[in-house]
Amino acid sequence: MEAEREAAERKGRGFIAKRRYRPAQWHDVRDWRTYADGGERWFEFEGARSLEGLPPEILMVPMPGHTWGHAAIAVDTGSGWVLNAGDAYFYRRELDSDRRRCTPGLRLYQTMMDTDRGLRCANRSGCATSSALTAAT
Repeated sequence: MEAEREAAERKGRGFIAKRRYRPAQWHDVRDWRTYADGGERWFEFEGARSLEGLPPEILMVPMPGHTWGHAAIAVDTGSGWVLNAGDAYFYRRELDSDRRRCTPGLRLYQTMMDTDRGLRCANRSGCATSSALTAAT
């Protein structure tokens, strides 16, 4: 997402951003393809879109909250969708529909690293309530 690249390139970043966006991870990439907000509703998520040069069975699904431009990748396997949410959530039990839970240490770390807690939690809930999805992290 454009928002993620902008956040990574921001000058005067704070303590957490300096550790999240390490220059060694970004500076050698020359051919960026970024995407602005927009797209279609997909299950519980807004803004999903196909990616240039990839088949329509692969979608990018914006999941801001953990970072400004965090996105998941969805793949239609032919028998259902798999959503790789990256580190949008840290503990698999956070998606349990009957009783969501997270270890205290991971919960604290996620709270410290959030850019928008409300959005992060809404995205996690979307992962949990979309019954046609298999979450992969």
